[in-house]
Amino acid sequence: MKLKLFHIRNFPILLMLSLTLVFEGLSLVMYFLNTAETGFDFPWMLFADELIPLMLFLPALILRSRGCALAAVLTAFLNIFLRCSEVIIFYKTFMPFEYSTLKLFLIHSHFIALQAVMGKYFLFWLIPLCLATASVVVYCCILVWKTADKISQQFTRRLLPVFSVLLGLSLSVNLIYLIIQQFSPALFANVRPLPQIVLSITEKAFVELYFQKDCTPIPLPEESRRTLTELQVLASEDEKPLEQQDCFDRIIIIAMESLDYAFLSRNNPAMPSGITPNLDKLSAEYFSMNNYFSAAQPTSWGLNSILLSRLDYAKDKYMLPESMFTMAKKQGFQTFYFSAATGLLDENNIAYKILFSPEIQFFREEFLEKYGGKIENQWGLSDRTLYKSVLNELKQTSAEKFIALISTIDTHNPYHNTLPDDYEKETFNTPFLRALHSSDKELGCFISKIMQDKKLYNKRTLIIVTADHTATHGENFTKRKDFFPERIPLILITPQKKLFRKLNTEKYASSIDLAPTLLRLIGSDIPETFMGRDLFSPKNIAITRLMNNTLNLHSPSRSFSVSPKPDKQNLSNQHWRDFYSCFYGKL
Repeated sequence: MKLKLFHIRNFPILLMLSLTLVFEGLSLVMYFLNTAETGFDFPWMLFADELIPLMLFLPALILRSRGCALAAVLTAFLNIFLRCSEVIIFYKTFMPFEYSTLKLFLIHSHFIALQAVMGKYFLFWLIPLCLATASVVVYCCILVWKTADKISQQFTRRLLPVFSVLLGLSLSVNLIYLIIQQFSPALFANVRPLPQIVLSITEKAFVELYFQKDCTPIPLPEESRRTLTELQVLASEDEKPLEQQDCFDRIIIIAMESLDYAFLSRNNPAMPSGITPNLDKLSAEYFSMNNYFSAAQPTSWGLNSILLSRLDYAKDKYMLPESMFTMAKKQGFQTFYFSAATGLLDENNIAYKILFSPEIQFFREEFLEKYGGKIENQWGLSDRTLYKSVLNELKQTSAEKFIALISTIDTHNPYHNTLPDDYEKETFNTPFLRALHSSDKELGCFISKIMQDKKLYNKRTLIIVTADHTATHGENFTKRKDFFPERIPLILITPQKKLFRKLNTEKYASSIDLAPTLLRLIGSDIPETFMGRDLFSPKNIAITRLMNNTLNLHSPSRSFSVSPKPDKQNLSNQHWRDFYSCFYGKL
């Protein structure tokens, strides 16, 4: 009887100790899941989650406050719910628990997202589980409210140091996390303390609300409209619209990581002989643009310019304009996005799915889950592994028409991707040269295998080789110090060579012009949200934007530039600011 009375009187303390153990258990589960994906081997998150509940519960112990005790228990149950949700989502989808994750689920209707995560018949077990859990939570809250002011003083004195130490540990781990994030934001991007997750979700929801109000397009002033029309950035009123064509059923875009135009030995005598034989051959045999520029960096910004024909990835994530994929779907195309990189970095898996809207999306995690294998390096899959898996996916598709974008990783600094076992390392003597040569070799093999498949490659097929953005490294063969948008390859490979005979390969263009061109070639309308123009249009200028986290993007002197025509460089920068504002609102 005394033992039962002891348990009832001290129920709040015993409950908080039990919930703390649950916190630690869920943290360990999340740690093991993340370790399997990333290789991190230290469960540093222990004691981190209970920060807020402990901050509420200590005053409850000292003051014997029923309100503080109840608030502590409610926040503890809420935290457990959030951490359980994260464990389930990460286990099933590799996605970190984030605001964009919640948004992704909300975008899907008819419980499609929940079905994908929890199974087809999830409602039959989820509803009873939720009801049972709610009953337990309500029962515990009632008992805590009734007994919080009756906790024995002696028991409080014994347990107060324990909870104080737990609070100190929790506070320390959260501070350590904040410090680590300042120096290496991506290191623990997927295993974070719950207080940081809640703050991040709140912050990003506020930012989205702000951008939604701040991104109202501003009408283009007449002077800027006149100047941009003269430059043919905008179509003139008397310009005859180009006819849409239904030329291709299969489009494969290969966006090679940091592949600078100057890395091809055909384009740069300073490069070692034989470094890029396949790219050189493709560039010589098919149509290759010689003044085609990247529009933005890093990879997410570069892909954004390719798929959305727009320049500001940060704002586009909240505005969700039309993409090449969404427009192609309306023409009956299946759409693929294949990436060698991990989808866990910077929430790529979530952000790309929402923004680019491919029907089928593969990152390193999805490839490993479906095809097996091992994590080859910190960045992602080698080009050989990626191309092999992508080829399988394309051969298996039943779609008559598709567009696929493939994003590689081998040529990413510091060039530590695992080279194939049969690669002769002594051929070139530096990691960069070996990575570039290997990447060229794997590209040649991949395209050769596609061309051998009559279903994949015929007169209705277009293969595009380009880059996600320009490069700064590569042992300075580019002679540049930063990411300023420069030339990148654009090679158009198809049996229908006559289609591009009228294309001026010396004209100036940039990656925002690719999507309008491809949509024209599949008979699709070009949305008004696109900033670029068709490569077949009269426009002969490359609009580039320098995107770097260390720069003030609102600086009028560095926001836009015209590359590289001398007669255009003296234009007032205000015209480019106005051009930006008519798509994104106030700069």
